[in-house]
Amino acid sequence: MLIKEQTIKAVVRRAHHSIQNPAWNLLNSIVWMRYEISSTDLTEELNSMEQNVERIRGIAEDFSRFLKPLSQRMESFDLLEIINSVIFRNQTKDRDIQKSFPDTVVNIKGDKADIEWVIEELIQNAFKYDAMYISISVTLSSELATILFKDNGSGIKVENIENLFVPFKVASGQGTGLGLANAKRIINAHRGELLYIGPNDKPPKNPVQSLR
Repeated sequence: MLIKEQTIKAVVRRAHHSIQNPAWNLLNSIVWMRYEISSTDLTEELNSMEQNVERIRGIAEDFSRFLKPLSQRMESFDLLEIINSVIFRNQTKDRDIQKSFPDTVVNIKGDKADIEWVIEELIQNAFKYDAMYISISVTLSSELATILFKDNGSGIKVENIENLFVPFKVASGQGTGLGLANAKRIINAHRGELLYIGPNDKPPKNPVQSLR
C-alpha cells in the first residue's frame, strides 16, 4: 500500500510540474495580449482562454495540495470570522449563501489557512453542482463545533457516494477528484469528521468538528 501511494505521489508530482509552468506562461501571455491589443473583437476569445487556463491552474493547485504534508500548526482563531470571509468572497446576486451562527465567538485551534480552504472548497463544490442556494449553520456542543452545509444543487448519485472522498474518483467528468479528498484529509488532521448527509439521512452528531 505504501509503495502504491509513493508511486501515485511521484506521478502527481511530475504532472504538477508539467502543468504549472506552462499555465503561468499562458496566463502572462493573455495579460500581455489584453494590454497590447486594443481591438474588442478578441475579448471573447481572450476570456475563454483565461477561463481554460484558470481551470488548468486549479488542477495544478489540487495536485500541489495533495502532495503537501498536513500542517502541524495549531493556532487559535475565530471559526465564524473565517466562514464569514469565505461567504463574502463567494456570494453574488445569483448565488445566495445564508448562515445561522451562535451569538458567541467560536475559537478553535488548528491551521487557519487549511480550515479556510476547506470551507471554500465545500462552497465552490456545491456551486459546481448547480446549487444557487447554500445554508451554513454552526452549532456548539461541549468542546465541539459542528458545521452543516445544505444546498439546492443537483445532488450526488447513489453510486458515487461511496467514492466521494476517494482521490482521483471523478463523478462529474471534470476536475481531478482531489478537492473533497484533500478537504477530508485536512479535517481528519484536526481530529474531526467530514461526512456526506443525503436528503433522507439523519445528520450525525459531528459532521465537521474541531477542538475549541
